[in-house]
Formats: sequence, structure tokens, C-alpha cells
Amino acid sequence: MVVVAFTFAAFHIYTAGFGLAPDMVQRAVHVNFGIALSVMGALGRFRSRWVPAVLVLVVALATTSTVWLGFNYERLILDPFWTTSVDFAMGGVMVVAVVVAAYLLLGLPFVVLALVALAYARFGYLVPGPFGIPPFDSEYIVQVLYGTTRGLWGITTAATATSVAVFVIFGGIFLFTDGANCFLRIAQRLVGGSVGGPAKVATVFSALFGMVSGSAAANASVTGNYTIPMMKKAGYRPEKAAGIEAAASAGGQIAPPIMGAAAFVMAEFLGVSYGTIITAAAIPAALYFFGMLVAADIHGRVHDIRPLDKPDGEPLDWRSVSQFVLPIGAFLGCFQIGLSETYAGFWGIVVLIAVYLVTGHGDLRKRVANILRGIVQGGRSLVLIAVLAGAAQIVVGVIGITGVGLTITQLVVAASGGMPLLALVLVALVIIVMSMGMPTTAAYVLGIAIGGPALQSCGLTPIATHMFVFYFASAAALTPPVCAGVFVAAGIAGADWFKSSLVAMWFGIGKYLVPFVFAFSDALLLQDVDLAGLVVILSAFAGIGVISAALALIGGGGGWSLRLLIPWLLVAGAALLYPNIWVSGVGFAATLGALVWARLAHFSPMWVASAGREPR
Repeated sequence: MVVVAFTFAAFHIYTAGFGLAPDMVQRAVHVNFGIALSVMGALGRFRSRWVPAVLVLVVALATTSTVWLGFNYERLILDPFWTTSVDFAMGGVMVVAVVVAAYLLLGLPFVVLALVALAYARFGYLVPGPFGIPPFDSEYIVQVLYGTTRGLWGITTAATATSVAVFVIFGGIFLFTDGANCFLRIAQRLVGGSVGGPAKVATVFSALFGMVSGSAAANASVTGNYTIPMMKKAGYRPEKAAGIEAAASAGGQIAPPIMGAAAFVMAEFLGVSYGTIITAAAIPAALYFFGMLVAADIHGRVHDIRPLDKPDGEPLDWRSVSQFVLPIGAFLGCFQIGLSETYAGFWGIVVLIAVYLVTGHGDLRKRVANILRGIVQGGRSLVLIAVLAGAAQIVVGVIGITGVGLTITQLVVAASGGMPLLALVLVALVIIVMSMGMPTTAAYVLGIAIGGPALQSCGLTPIATHMFVFYFASAAALTPPVCAGVFVAAGIAGADWFKSSLVAMWFGIGKYLVPFVFAFSDALLLQDVDLAGLVVILSAFAGIGVISAALALIGGGGGWSLRLLIPWLLVAGAALLYPNIWVSGVGFAATLGALVWARLAHFSPMWVASAGREPR
């Protein structure tokens, strides 16, 4: 399995630097590697002899299908609907293999979704009412899914087989070349010495590492092993430590310059450069982490959380910083001069390896071994992404075949009564429910296919639509009852997962509020910012800060004056978030009034010495 994972990663490094294979071939090989590795990782789980034999047969047939596609892709591209019975068989084999691999990696729920989609495409003509569709035979469905770029080899697979793959491998190498320790030391020195330092370190550390990992659960599993014990030692309850870590980890995938896989898929969907995406994501991400830092600061003051006495680990020297700054700088520099995301990522990997070989700790043999381990880790990390891409594209392909997305759009618009805010709320709820148990990329792809047209019909711009769906797809990592990031963090902390999820939601409140602000004002996405847009941006920072402070005051003692202050601040913060200069002015005045009241009542979030504190 190690050899296959290394080969998987090496294939992507080579094609990123020296030329991609033809589109359908590149994507088919990518998915096929994912199928093979998912089966290899699952063989030991079954006691029965025939199950592993069947799984090996699935891999062999999927590989045969990939080879067939490699030799016949030109014919399929020129006329995808002039197919032979062998084409149909090879397509059916690949669809089955993707579904089997998705079951091995994700369990039954996602497989049920894919099977329901396929059944709907074939038998949806029997469904009465608005969801009835024209009849489609099995051959046509398989032709679309296998022989075109509207199915298995669509936009999601296109992104994961190129730019996403390169940056996942970059993250794997970075993890094994002391990158995590470097980020931890940076976070400790930036914020560890301030009030509420342990929670702030968790926020900054997870933000930095999440830019590379792009996964809330993976982020929490790595950074949580450092930050959760640190927070518990400082006095945080296990649920608080787990919730803060989960919220910080969920923010990493929305933080430029290297965001999660969904950001690259978004660039493909919108037909824009990745630079456009990270520019649009900058202010919302800053708002999210600003809110978390404010909450950590106020919570630290209310509950008397002391700063870290002294940063742990080795001192932060130029060698440690260069291992992060130079590779990221190489990526951004290549990107700035007009190179593709994939090629820029290739040079980021090259520079990362070169810098580590020159400046890394340990002898040369150990450094080379760490690089090889990182490449293997990158290949393993790609397995879920590759299989997810193929499985998600089955659902997306069916939505395209049947036109059910238009039906859902009409129903959402009708249910909202033409009110954009209600339509946004409905779509957000649908995405959160649909995203339960799904990685962000898959949830985003399905969300944009189902809810995207409805949002644009309400007047949202394309980039605001995609960012809105992206934010609520990523919010599933925090939202109960299925919240992968919280599960991981709670497991490390030994905490109750439900209580931890509630903490994660209020510490990460920006993920639920900020999308509604940029939905009504593109200024937050840095689209045509004028003076009014600048006011919206500044007001949004104030609003997130006030709401985060109010939530952090809950449980801090202070008597009836505090109980009155909290809802007062929440209303003031909501007014500040509303993208209208007059409403924001009212919110600003209300915030000043709240601070004056707090001062007169001898209870202020900025200089509190709270009595009757509850446990942290």
C-alpha cells in the first residue's frame, strides 16, 4: 500500500510539473488510484474470504475500465453517444467501483445518496408531480457518466486531479518536515503571552495549519494533540477546549492563501483564477478568526485565563520560518506571474523539499526519509478526495441529466415568497442537513448543484452564491448531530461531543453570520469596493466582535446587569452586521450605550473582574 500511495503522489507531482495527461485520462487515473487504495486499506476489515476477493476483482475491473478509457478517449470525446457495448460495460464497471469505494471510505449514507440519484435518473419518470422527469434508459445514463465530462470526469474530479492533488501532497510533505511545530511556535509567540493565550494559540495554530491541510477533521487531529492538552492545563473544561479547537480547525479551510479542496473546485465552477477566489475569501476569513480571537480574549478575561508562561519547544529561528515562508512565497510568486495553480503548486513542493534538505534538523538520511514519508502521506490523503470526487459527480451528473435542480429552485423561490433573506435561510438549512457526515468538498458540490440556481434567482452574484454555499458546507463540521471536526476534538479532549459542538458553534459564530452579510453586499468579497463598501467591511468587523464578546460573556457571573447586557450587545451586533449605513449607525450607537451601561454597572467585558464565575 505504501508503494501504491507513493506512486499515486508521484504521478501527480510529475504531471503537475511536466504536463498533464488528456483531461479524461488524468481524471480517470486519479479516481482509479483512489479506488485501489480504498480497497487495499479495507481488505483487513473482513473475515470472510470471498469479500476481499470480490474487492480485488472490483479494482481489477476499474483498472481495466481506466485503460480502456485511455485508449478510446479521443473517440468518446468526438462522439460520446456513439458507444459500443464494451463502452457501456466499462462505464458500468467504473460507476459500480466508485460506489463500492465510497462505501468503504464513507459508509452507507453517501452510497445511499448516489444509488438514489441513479435510481431517480432511471425510474424518475414514474414519480408523480413536479419531480417527474422524462424517461432515460440505462445506456444513456452510463454514457453521460463515463463518456463525457458531465459525469464522473466533471468539474469536481477535474479540480481534485490537478491543483487539489498537488496541494494535498504539499500538505503531506509539510507535515513530516516539521511544519506543524513551526506553526505552533509562531502561534505561541504571536498570541500566547496575552489574556486567554491558550485559546488564541489554538486559533492561530489551527488557522495556519488548516491553510495547508484544508480539512477540519484532519486539522483537529493534528493540531488538537498540541492545543487541547495546553488549554486543559490552563483551566479550560474539556468541552470548552474541544469546542474551541474544532471551531479553529473548521476555519482553516476558508483561510487563504491555500484553502481547502472546495476552493479549487469553486474556481473551476466559476471559470475564474484561484487568485480571484482567495481574494474574495480574505475578508470573510479575517472576520471569522477575528470573532474567535475576540471571544477567546473576553472569555479569558471573564474566567481569568492566564497567558502562557513561556512558549514550549525550540526557539523560532530563521530556519523554521524559512520552511514555511519560502515554499508559500514560491507558490504565490509563480501564481503572480501567471502560472497555473497546478504548476505553481509543483514549484511550491520543489522549494519545500529543497529548503528542508538544506535547513532541516537531523542528518541528510533522516531528512530524505521524512520527505518520502510526506509524499506517501500525501498519496494516502488523496484517497478520500479522489473517491469523493467521483461519487459526488455521480449525483451532479444525475442532476444535470434530469434537470431536478431547476425544480428545486422553483420550490425554494415559491416557499420564500420572493423574499431573498428567507430563501437564503432555506438554502442554508438544506445545505447543513445535506452536508451531515460529508467532507466539505462533496457537500459544496452537491449544495451548489441543488441550491445555487435558487440563490442566483434571488439576485446573488455568482461568486457570492458559491461562497455562501461553501461556508455552510464547511459549517457542517461544527453543526450537530453529525460534526466530524467536533467528534475528533472531543475524542482527544475526552469531552461530551454535543456540549463541545455548542461551544464550537458560538466560538465559530462567524461561519453562520458572515455569509448573510456578503450575500447582500459584495464589498466583503472585495468586489468593486467603494466608500460605502468600506463602511460595510468595518461595520462587519465591529458586528462580529460585539456578538462574539456577548456570547463569551455567557456564564461569567455579574448578576442582572450582565444578563441585560448580553442581549443588548447581540442586538447591537446584528445591527452592525446589516449592510446598510443607517442601520449600522444605530448598531454603533447601541454598542456605545452598552459599554457606558457596563461601566456604570461596574461590569465591562474589557476590564472585568467577574465575581461568581462558573467553571471555565
